[in-house]
Amino acid sequence: MHRVLVFACLSLFGLALPGQTVNLVPTPASPIQTPVNSPGSTQGVAVGDFNHDGKPDVALLTDGSPTYNQAVVILLGNGDGTFQPGVQYPTGRTSQMVLTGAFRNPKVVPAAAYPNGDRILDLVVPNFADGDISILLGNGDGTFQNAQKLALTRPATGLGPNPYYVAAGDFNDDGNLDLAVTLANSTKLAIFLGNGDGTFQPQSTINLIVQEEPGWIGAAPFTRRISQTKNAPIVDLVIVVSGSLLLLRANVNASGDPDGTFQAPQSFPTGVAGSSSTFAPRVWCAIADLNGDGSWDVAIPDPSATTGGVSVLLGNRDGTFQAPRPNVLGAAATAATIADFDGDGKPDLAVGDQAAEPKNLAVLPGKGDGTFRTAVYFDAGPSPQVVATGDFDNNLKPDIAVANQIFPSGSSVAAGTILMNGATVGPLPTLVQGGVKSVANGAGLSPPGSLIYAQGTNLASATLMPLIATSTPLPTHLKDDFDDVSATVDGVQAPMYYALPNYVAFQLPWKTDLSTGNATLVVTRNGVVSAPLRFPVGKFSPGIYTTSGNGIGMAWAIFAAPSKINPKGQVAQAGNVGPYLGVAATAGDVLYIYAGGLGPPKNALKMVDGQAPCPLQNNVPGACPAGYKPSDYATSTTPVVDVGGVQAAGVTSILDPTYPGLYLVYFTVPATAPKGNAVPVRVQIPGIASTDPTKVTIAIQ
Repeated sequence: MHRVLVFACLSLFGLALPGQTVNLVPTPASPIQTPVNSPGSTQGVAVGDFNHDGKPDVALLTDGSPTYNQAVVILLGNGDGTFQPGVQYPTGRTSQMVLTGAFRNPKVVPAAAYPNGDRILDLVVPNFADGDISILLGNGDGTFQNAQKLALTRPATGLGPNPYYVAAGDFNDDGNLDLAVTLANSTKLAIFLGNGDGTFQPQSTINLIVQEEPGWIGAAPFTRRISQTKNAPIVDLVIVVSGSLLLLRANVNASGDPDGTFQAPQSFPTGVAGSSSTFAPRVWCAIADLNGDGSWDVAIPDPSATTGGVSVLLGNRDGTFQAPRPNVLGAAATAATIADFDGDGKPDLAVGDQAAEPKNLAVLPGKGDGTFRTAVYFDAGPSPQVVATGDFDNNLKPDIAVANQIFPSGSSVAAGTILMNGATVGPLPTLVQGGVKSVANGAGLSPPGSLIYAQGTNLASATLMPLIATSTPLPTHLKDDFDDVSATVDGVQAPMYYALPNYVAFQLPWKTDLSTGNATLVVTRNGVVSAPLRFPVGKFSPGIYTTSGNGIGMAWAIFAAPSKINPKGQVAQAGNVGPYLGVAATAGDVLYIYAGGLGPPKNALKMVDGQAPCPLQNNVPGACPAGYKPSDYATSTTPVVDVGGVQAAGVTSILDPTYPGLYLVYFTVPATAPKGNAVPVRVQIPGIASTDPTKVTIAIQ
C-alpha cells in the first residue's frame, strides 16, 4: 500500500484505474486578469475543494514584484475539467507560494466546519517583500475573506524578515494546524503554533546552524513516531538548502507527545548541485512513500541547466535518508508532484522542466521500489513553475494543474495549464443547438430523472458498435479501446446510456435546477471538452416509448400478465415485435406502457441517479430484492391515460424497477375504447399532453 503526500500544497489525488498508460492532454486554462503591470504569469498553485461540492478547485498565485501586490485567483471546478471564471483576492508583495489547509478547528470555531464535520479550507501566502504572511480564511462556499496579516519578527541586524516557503502540520498534537516558515536572507526557521481560530501564537525561531539560506520545507512523520496521548503520527520537518536536505526531528515531552519544538537539524546530501551563492534553489519538492516500505521519501528537483532532473532520497525507518538516487532529465527542473498517473498502483513522478520547451513536463513511471522508468514528456505550457494534482474531470485519474511562470510576451492575462489524464488527442466534440431531446418522444423539454439525448458531431468514434451501458448503476463514463465519453449537466456527472458519433444519451440528474428553465450540458470525449450548451428543462414532459424508437407508431404496451406460452411477454400490437408476441388487447386487460418525463417519485429518497431498485447485469434483469414494493416508487403526480379518446381507469405510474430513467404506467383498457390495430393512446399530466395522440397506438379487438 503506497501513501502519497505533497506539501508544496495540499493536493487531492484521484484513484487511478489499473492498466492505464500515462496520457496527459493539456486543455485551455481559464484566463484570469492579473493586477496592473503584472507580467502575465503565475507563481504558485494549490488544489482543494473550496466549496465542498466534491469537485477539486484550483488556487493560482499571480506573479508580482516589490512595488505592487499579487493576488490569489480561485477557479472553482465544474467537475468536468472546466472551471468557473477566476475571482481574485489580494495577498501582498512578492508572494512566493500558496498553501491550503484547515487552520480553524471546529472545536474552537464551530462555524469552520460543514454539517458532516469536514473542515473549511483556508489559504496561506508568504509575502517576501512585505515580511509577513497572508491568511485568507475560507467561507466554505468557494469565497474567501480579506487577507489577515501574520507579522514576522524583524531581526535586529541585516535584511528581512523575508518569508520564502511555508509548510503546515500539527506540531504539538493539539488538533490545530501550525506553520513552519523558511526565512530568506537568513539561516533561520520561524514556527507559528496555531490557536485553532485562524490566528497564531507569537513566533518562535530556530537557528538552522548552516551557512546557506533555507528553501523549500515539508512536514511529515519521517521518524515514524506516534504520540502517546492522541496516538497520532508525530510530524517532523525537512528543509532544502544548497546541496543538502535538513531533517528536524520533533521534540517530545515527558508524556511522549510533541511540544511544537524541534531538534537541531541533521544534514543529508541531495545529489543536487549546490548553488554558487548562499541563496537556496527555488524548487518545489514532493513527499511520498515511493518504495512501499512505510517510510517517507523525498523527491527534489535539480534546477541545473544541463544535469537537471529529480533526485530521490529514500527514507529509512529511523528518519534518516539513503544516498540520493539521481534521475537526470537534462533540463532545469523546478517542481515535482507525485501520483499514480498510469494506474498500476505504484507512485509516479511528474517534474516540471523550465528549460525543456515545449515538452516541459516529464512523467517518470514508478517501479514501486524507488526507481523509475524512462520519462514521458508533455507540453505543460510555458515555463512550468509549480505543479499540483487533482481529479478535475472526475474520471478517477489524477490530472495535473500547472502554474506557468512565463506567458506570451505582452500578455496581461495570467493562467495556468490543466493536463487531463487518460485523454487521447482527438476532434472537438460539438453539440447542436436545440438538439437535446427526450429519448421517449423527441420532445425538447427535459425533466430531471428522464432519459434524454444530445445531438452533435465527434461525440464518439465511428465504430461498428456504439458505446452502451449494459449494467446498473449506470456509469458516468462510457469507455472502450477508442473512447472515453461523459456528460455533465450544470457540472454534475450524468449517468450514461449510450454514445454514437452523432448522439449521446444519458439520464438527466434528478437534482437538476429548474429555477431558470435551462441547464448547461458539456460532453467530454477523451479529455476534449465541448463548448457548453444551454437547453430547456422542466418538471414534466410526458412521452411514450414506441417500438420504432422515435415516438411514432406502436407503443411499448405490455400485458401485465404475460402468456405462459411466451415467457418474454406479449405486446398489445397486431404483429410480433422482436421476441414479444403481438396480441391485440381486449376490454379489461391490464397493460403497462414504457413512458418518460413523468416527474419525481413521491419518496425523494428514491431519486438516485443511474440506479434502479432491481439489478441489471450485462443486459439481463435480475430478481428484485426482498422487500421491494412498486408502490414505494410511485410518482408524485399520477398521469391520465387516454385510449382512443376514452379515459382509462386503474392508472398507476412508478419508476421502472430495472432501467433508470424509465417509467411504467399501468392502466385498464376501457370497455368503450374503439377497436382496431392502431388505436391512439396518450399519457398526460394535467395541462401537459404527450406526443400527438394520433401517432402512438396500440391494438384492441
